[in-house]
Amino acid sequence: MIRSDSSFDDISPILLNKSTRKHSLVTIDNLFELHTQLIQFSNVVIPQKEPWTKRAKDLYIIPFLHSTLSKFINAIGWITNIIIFFIETREDFYKEHFWWIFIFELFSYIIILVHVIFRITCENEIFWGYQWNYVDIICLFITPIYYGLILFHHLSKTKIIFFLKFVRLFHIPRIIRIYKPSRYLFHAIIKSIPNIGLISFLMILFIIITSAVACSLFSSSSFTWFGSITNSMYTIFIILSQSGWLKSYWKAENAFPLTTKVFYILIGFLGSYILVNTFTGISSMSIDKVKRLKEKEKEENELKKQKEMEKKKNLGKLLQRKKSLERIERFGKVTLDDLEKSHLEMKKRLIKLHQLYQTLEQISENVSELTKENEVHISSEDFSDTDSSSD
Repeated sequence: MIRSDSSFDDISPILLNKSTRKHSLVTIDNLFELHTQLIQFSNVVIPQKEPWTKRAKDLYIIPFLHSTLSKFINAIGWITNIIIFFIETREDFYKEHFWWIFIFELFSYIIILVHVIFRITCENEIFWGYQWNYVDIICLFITPIYYGLILFHHLSKTKIIFFLKFVRLFHIPRIIRIYKPSRYLFHAIIKSIPNIGLISFLMILFIIITSAVACSLFSSSSFTWFGSITNSMYTIFIILSQSGWLKSYWKAENAFPLTTKVFYILIGFLGSYILVNTFTGISSMSIDKVKRLKEKEKEENELKKQKEMEKKKNLGKLLQRKKSLERIERFGKVTLDDLEKSHLEMKKRLIKLHQLYQTLEQISENVSELTKENEVHISSEDFSDTDSSSD
């Protein structure tokens, strides 16, 4: 604040010295920047140390789950488990080496259990969105029950054990997930079931029609092969399988040589080549379609992950802002309204100070102009005095 009793001499250095005016304006600009930085600093929350569980999950568990070593260990667990299923079918060998088999079973069970726990911990939504993981959970619950009944109750040939064994067999198709091409093939077969059903329906119609034709043409030559519709259907099926068809051919060929040759060629061409190749083509198309869908799904998942990451970042910023505002509210019982008022007052004062220095600069320019005019006037008076004295 400028005192009321201050004179022009107090601010004359500021008015006359341009460097002082320049530094003063720079000081005001620095005050503006400092004020902005203080506001930004008030919104910064000092990061708290994350709990050790989250650090272990982010630094160790998630990278391990996505590593090749994790996939290799998981594959060993599944393969060991499936080998034991086949060993259990040999009762003598199974009884003789029961404890060794039990140790390997326990080893594979621990691997699968730990892997499932890690996946539930790190990929909860993705894990429960995949149907085969429910089979894992069921088998993980059933395996200890199965061995508990065998070890402690000595139940080896009961209906309960048979049922538990049957449920544990679902581990075998579960290995499809380990090898990606087999997964694509499995999904392609599932996707192509409607088309396969259509081709199967056409094949059944083809067998019925050709059986009726064969029964009407060759029933007199051989009752065993063509005496009825059912016998003819069985014969047509043998012809399509291309195994043992010569017996029926020689019987019919002896009675109707030309007709038999034409009929068997048509059956072989239409049935064995066209329908079977159509079936194979549909399966191949389904595999390609599944691959394209998987690639598209992978791209969509990557985009979804990126959006989720951006969303998490924005949420993190909003949470930090909220925490900082709460911290500011708790600090010294200062409310947000008070902070806004102080911010506006500070801004007004800085603006006034800036205007004051601009006014002072304008005054200094006016003073300098007046000084120049005064000097010119004085010099003109001196010149007139010299002229008068010379006269």
